[in-house]
Amino acid sequence: MACIALCEPTELYNLLNRCSDYPNVSDPEYVLLLDARDSRAYDLDHVITAKHVKKSDDGFRLPVGINLETKLNCIVYDGKTSLLTESSPAVECAQLLSVNGVQDPVKVLRGGYEKFTALYPFLRTQKVSFTPRELDNFQVHPVEILPELVYLGTSKQAANHTMMSKMKIGAFLSCLSSKETKRSRHTEFFIEIEDSNDADISQYFEKASDFIDNHLQQGRRVLLCGDYGWSRSAAMLLAFLIRYKKWTFQDAHSHVMNCTPYIKPNQGFIRQLSEWEKRCLEPETNP
Repeated sequence: MACIALCEPTELYNLLNRCSDYPNVSDPEYVLLLDARDSRAYDLDHVITAKHVKKSDDGFRLPVGINLETKLNCIVYDGKTSLLTESSPAVECAQLLSVNGVQDPVKVLRGGYEKFTALYPFLRTQKVSFTPRELDNFQVHPVEILPELVYLGTSKQAANHTMMSKMKIGAFLSCLSSKETKRSRHTEFFIEIEDSNDADISQYFEKASDFIDNHLQQGRRVLLCGDYGWSRSAAMLLAFLIRYKKWTFQDAHSHVMNCTPYIKPNQGFIRQLSEWEKRCLEPETNP
């Protein structure tokens, strides 16, 4: 029997927006998201990709034809449950899932639909089902590294003005290989650098970290981006977390990997980040 745990809104957001060659949600075994509210509320709108789980006099009835044992992520939400000790539809449904074949912990979304859609209103929908083609073309958003503050994504996402506006992104740090791809934004800091083991990315760590921090202090959300958001921009993100969160490289890397498992700074960047860690943290441990 699987146990039950709480899932933070940012965790569900990142699960829905993870992407490698294709959006992760296009894998039928990747996530099972269940809406335990009543039918009227679900029909009005629900979190995108969520399936409705109906309740009768005998309790919840699990969706037919779903092999729970193969699901990698099972998440249930109702209106606003925030504690596992609450007697609520989400907890009741999660308990049913936990005894019916789910291998990993079943998660209850903290704050439910109300909290999640207040943070991410653009992930609401009335659409009930998606074709495989639609899921292959699912529009993913930048992953959220620090809630409502710092995001990691791609240059293509940064160029989507509608997406950036609805996410309230106000500043951009772009790592690119050519000046020709630059856009005209006064709140954008460009780093022109190749994704190469020999590239000196450390020369930008301090200025880039200051740029991010300055915009956060002004209340702007910041997106770090590159062609794929895997190497150069990920290295700059790690440099920022090491300096301003005072995290070790390992702690920063683990945190970002929990948000998106696809970052892969090249070995040259990792060596430079290790030196940056010593520079940022040693004065605190060896006054």
